[in-house]
Amino acid sequence: MVLGPPKNNMLHGLDERTATIYAPVQDGLARVDDRLRSLAETETSPVQPLLQYVTDAGGKRVRPAITLLAAQFHPHDEERPIIMASAVELLHLATLIHDDTVDNSPLRRGRATVSNTWSPHVAVLFGDYVFATSATFVCDTNNIRVIRRFSETIMELASGQLMEYFTSFDASQARDIYQDRIYRKTASLFCTASESGAVLGEAPENEVQALRDYGYNIGMAFQVRDDLLDFQGDPLNLGKPVGKNSGTNTWKGDQWKIGGGSTWGWYAYDPDLNLMYYGTGNPSTWNPVQRPGDNRWSMTIFARDVDTGMAKWVYQMTPHDEWDYDGINEMVLVDIKVKGKMRKTLLHFDRNGFGYTLDRVTGELLVAEKFDPAVNWATHVDMKTGRPQVVPKYSTQHNGEDVNSKGICPAALGSKDQAPVAYSPRTGLVYIPGNHVCMDYEPFKVAYTAGSAYVGATLNMYPAPGGTHTGLITAWDPGKGKIVWSNPEPFSAWGGVLATAGDVVMYGTLEGYLKAIDANTGRELFRHKTPSGIIGNVNTWLHKGKQYVGILSGVGGWAGVGVGVGMQDSEEMATGWHKAVHPDRPAPKGQAAIDTAALGAVGAYKGLTHFTRAGGVLTVYTLGD
Repeated sequence: MVLGPPKNNMLHGLDERTATIYAPVQDGLARVDDRLRSLAETETSPVQPLLQYVTDAGGKRVRPAITLLAAQFHPHDEERPIIMASAVELLHLATLIHDDTVDNSPLRRGRATVSNTWSPHVAVLFGDYVFATSATFVCDTNNIRVIRRFSETIMELASGQLMEYFTSFDASQARDIYQDRIYRKTASLFCTASESGAVLGEAPENEVQALRDYGYNIGMAFQVRDDLLDFQGDPLNLGKPVGKNSGTNTWKGDQWKIGGGSTWGWYAYDPDLNLMYYGTGNPSTWNPVQRPGDNRWSMTIFARDVDTGMAKWVYQMTPHDEWDYDGINEMVLVDIKVKGKMRKTLLHFDRNGFGYTLDRVTGELLVAEKFDPAVNWATHVDMKTGRPQVVPKYSTQHNGEDVNSKGICPAALGSKDQAPVAYSPRTGLVYIPGNHVCMDYEPFKVAYTAGSAYVGATLNMYPAPGGTHTGLITAWDPGKGKIVWSNPEPFSAWGGVLATAGDVVMYGTLEGYLKAIDANTGRELFRHKTPSGIIGNVNTWLHKGKQYVGILSGVGGWAGVGVGVGMQDSEEMATGWHKAVHPDRPAPKGQAAIDTAALGAVGAYKGLTHFTRAGGVLTVYTLGD
């Protein structure tokens, strides 16, 4: 027999190797395709456009191909395997319609799903219709063994989906439970495809059983591979599949609908690539025990086509976040050398304490290193998988509910929050305004109530071991992932940084100082006290031949949390704050000092409802020639 490419349109576009595999059954698959198409052509009810929509979608037709192949070992009535192969494909289509509805999937085979195009209610009813239609096809085989096996398969498929819903996030489940589940939801239909083909092909019983085993092995391997793609697939480049419903199926049940992660700013755009870049925030609840799984796509960097909205690549920095390390900090687009090669890169300094350098074209992870030495929740990032290697001692998931995990670095404030970094093309360094803060973290069970905070953890924050400072200004080499120099700051550095062509770096502090430092060494060159703390970003402009620098001073609300860290129980730190802000006034004593420090945001998260505001002053400076 001479093998050639398949003739039917359903198999067009296959590569040569795949086409060769299908070649022995190409004519049979064409007849299967004709039968499926005729369903829509002969239907006159409102079901007709639905039938046409799903039968026109195409597909690999793997399961009917197995049925036809299994029937070819002995002389037989050719019509009955064709009927059975059509039934197998219809049953598969019915499961996809229901599966897409349960998973709330927007796309299937590059097209909108039935549930997305019509409605979930229509999809459920239409899926039932296709199930029933597949059963009528099987009856036309006039083989009671095949009919019974087909009926058993429908039950197994449904029970497998239910088992997945109830057990897929149980990490303690035995391997045999997992194998039973994937047999029911996937391998069962592969078994039926091969066994029924052999039976209708009039093969002897030993061959029927051998071919059934063949279908079983293919089906089990198929689902294991699919599960690996869902949970351990390479998310660095979406050119490699990360699995169907790769976001929703890493959450338990419908938790993804209420659990995040949202995005709230700091978008970057590359006009040459037509890609926008942004990050997503934490999953909720803050109690990780209540939301098993990777919780994709929270804590993730997205590269998305501006015209189509499709993701080019994604990278999840903190799978199954256990510490509230929101991944929304700014994305910096620069062209730099990494390992001697010029790359179009994206730089991101995450609250989790790791500085990332990625290829912004492909999503390839190039650098992932700690930019604050205090970071201890993970030892490092595995460069092959992109996953951080979590330390059990600092894992709130591992330690469990109602357990206070102590000494986690960084705190939920992160090693860096939203204050933007600055990159200097002159020095090749990034200048990072950071926090140097650790925490105790105790998760507890919490119920979701729409419109209310969905937290589920209590936190206590304090300076990292080895000092009393809670802030850092760090110079970072993004191509090597190395700290070049780092300056401590008494309080968290919450003002954005400016780097100039004169190798001067400028930033504001929570005590209210505008500081200028040497870009190469970090040596302080200048400071000026403004009326209030600074969380604003330093900016510069040219007017009538003179360069100006401006900074907005004034602290309130959330920013005060960073100031309050370490002050809730420390009169010494609170007194130090008062002296820094008002050096000409005597500082309050005792509890009064604590209660008024940090602009009212005493006690970190505990003091959020008691914040005050001060300042609101725009200070402008001229730079000398």
